[in-house]
Amino acid sequence: MRSFLWVGFVVVSQLACACGTGSKGGGETPERTRGGASDPMDVKPQVPQKAPTVKSCTTYEGYLEIDPVRYGKGVQGVTVYTKEGRGVGITLWYGKEHMQYIGKRVVICGGMAYTSSDPRAQRARYFKVESIKLAPGEKPYDSVPTEVPHPRVITSGAEMAALPGGWGVAVGKATYAWEDKGKSSDGPTRTVAKVTLTLSDGTTISKHLWQMVSADSTEYRSGSIGTMLFRYSRSRKEASAFKYCTGRYPWCGMKRRPFKALLNRFIKGGYTVYEKKVDVGYLAIWGNRYAFTASKNLPSGALKKRLPFVRKPKGTMKLVYAKGVSPEAEMKSLTRDRVVARITFNGRDAFEIRVGNKGGRLFFHSTVSELQYWSVEKSLWIPPPTTKSPKKL
Repeated sequence: MRSFLWVGFVVVSQLACACGTGSKGGGETPERTRGGASDPMDVKPQVPQKAPTVKSCTTYEGYLEIDPVRYGKGVQGVTVYTKEGRGVGITLWYGKEHMQYIGKRVVICGGMAYTSSDPRAQRARYFKVESIKLAPGEKPYDSVPTEVPHPRVITSGAEMAALPGGWGVAVGKATYAWEDKGKSSDGPTRTVAKVTLTLSDGTTISKHLWQMVSADSTEYRSGSIGTMLFRYSRSRKEASAFKYCTGRYPWCGMKRRPFKALLNRFIKGGYTVYEKKVDVGYLAIWGNRYAFTASKNLPSGALKKRLPFVRKPKGTMKLVYAKGVSPEAEMKSLTRDRVVARITFNGRDAFEIRVGNKGGRLFFHSTVSELQYWSVEKSLWIPPPTTKSPKKL
């Protein structure tokens, strides 16, 4: 019985000591047991081993491609795709040394190894390259690229199947599915649930969007052109959508599209209503309807008599652009105080909409002579031109 209890005590002590030693980063050196042998409780931290040297060299020939997008931890891997469609990943982070081979057929020689020598990686296996060179007949670049280019643009299923790598950009006709199944919305926004891109030969790629847009948005029209960044598996013969963009944009998902502040994008939507510089509510206009929501600072009786949408919080409206003003005009091109449209509420009360602050403001203006103690306006934040692009080396 005494022996049993002793054994149990030793086991528990070993576990306790091992935990304590690890938490102290090594701790003190335990005493030696009788006979000079190391005590079983003498637990030392393991030193991380470097990636093993590849003993046997396996050769692959294929198309070298760098992922066009960056994932968490800055992962943007390099893969060599063989003629049979096999992808051989050689690193999770591309570097300057890979740029001379991007989009070229190469021959690599190496073997499987671990990435434990790289502090950013976990113990994932990869193909450790011992040597790399251009494949026979492949010519080097006259000028080595400094950024990752967008994948090949395709317009048919045949072109998709012929992709040399694992990424592509598809351009085709878009068909949208709405959360409300195309019925008129009760609010100023709608939700684009899904897009299906149809290529020239009938091949389709679909992606769920769940994108909330203005009820007046003209960007998501079925039958219009759309662009999809996708990954393609030749073994499964299927494409997996990664990112969708309206219109034709080869850099979809890789570079931010240049922003254009167009009048028809801003003239509808929300306006703040002020009475003597005090915020008294919010006016939303969309389609041929409007809705006014009062704030904590309730509008006065005089304002209710003057503004029809305050007097009647919900109703119809009609927006007509001024003569010579294009709905596609860029806001910054419109001169100060220019009348761009006329809006009429419930078929009788009309106001002008003018531009201010170098295209950064829209406001209502009375059509009759009066001391205007009220204001209905919106300020626009127009993103400055961006130079952000994929990582350059």
